[in-house]
Amino acid sequence: MDTRIPLERTQFRNELPPYTLLLAERAQEQFNDSRHNRPRPAIYIIDAYFIANENILFQNERPMVFVDRYRLLKLFEKAINKPARGDLMPIRISEQLRLEHMDFTNVDIESKPRIQVRGLWISKFVQYPWKILLSKSNQSKFFHRQANRTSIQSAPSDWSHVSSLRPMLENSFYWDFNHGDDSVKKSNFIAFIQEKNREIQSQQRVNNHKPASDTN
Repeated sequence: MDTRIPLERTQFRNELPPYTLLLAERAQEQFNDSRHNRPRPAIYIIDAYFIANENILFQNERPMVFVDRYRLLKLFEKAINKPARGDLMPIRISEQLRLEHMDFTNVDIESKPRIQVRGLWISKFVQYPWKILLSKSNQSKFFHRQANRTSIQSAPSDWSHVSSLRPMLENSFYWDFNHGDDSVKKSNFIAFIQEKNREIQSQQRVNNHKPASDTN
């Protein structure tokens, strides 16, 4: 089965295993070919759902958390790229950052090859009714269940906190900090998240108050 996917208006293409489903974007890299820097298209994978017909959303009948999928994708990146094939677009794995580790004084993410970072995808990988909170007294994280207002120190053993694919995609945000009037500041980022949360909560209230349709 020929799995080569041609790229519009260029001679570059991909060769992926059959039955592979990825969430990815095309980017322009600044590639150094020993003579001068030149732009080159590349595919940057954000997440993956199937690789060679293997569902990587689950492992041993349990949901695979986003961090573990990222580690698996790093192995996939090494296996799929063929440096000797100059006609194939390179495949990279997008950098993943936890929000608490972000340094808003320097959002210029280093990467090799060099690309221009235009924004951030923000994904919520813990689902309702769970939240991860920070204790102000001892600065440690814990899991809080909103439904009955109980808290535990470690992750739930039944994996009920792991967000499934649909809510994770529906609750993801894209913060474009190369367009618009907002500068890349922590205060602007927090305001952006609060605005998106209000939009989601407003939509949830609308959905909860919709009258049931008559199926007769």
